[in-house]
Amino acid sequence: MDFRLRTTEFIFRTMFVVSIAGSLLAMSGCGGAPELAPVRGIVEFDGKPIAGFQNAAVAFTPSGGRPAKGTISPDDGSFELSTYSPGDGARFGAHTVAVSATVDDPSATAEDKYPGVRSVIPEVFANRDTSGLACEVEPGGDFVRIQIRSDGTGTIVKE
Repeated sequence: MDFRLRTTEFIFRTMFVVSIAGSLLAMSGCGGAPELAPVRGIVEFDGKPIAGFQNAAVAFTPSGGRPAKGTISPDDGSFELSTYSPGDGARFGAHTVAVSATVDDPSATAEDKYPGVRSVIPEVFANRDTSGLACEVEPGGDFVRIQIRSDGTGTIVKE
């Protein structure tokens, strides 16, 4: 009888420990954190660092997962991407890219797409599906030069 009691007790303790471990694993997310690489760069408009805006941002969107975003500096057109925390970068792999740069404009009316706001670059770049911009983020980090033009075309050059 004593042997059965110890065996039963051992089984219950083992089941308890396994259930606790399983719960902790499930709560932490089994996949772990995605792999990120630092990405920084400069946005150029018609060959010069973008300027003349009040609000500007760049977004790198992977095929799956959270996009990486960065605010464009009005001083020199530079940016640094963040996904989960400031400056942590973007996921490895292919991304579509969007760029927006706007100024407050009271003359923009309700008939406009965004009343009170006017884009200082072609609006095609504000949507990742229409921008025509794409970038592959690789381990180790990247410095990219996003070159957009007033004719609605653009490229991304890694340096």
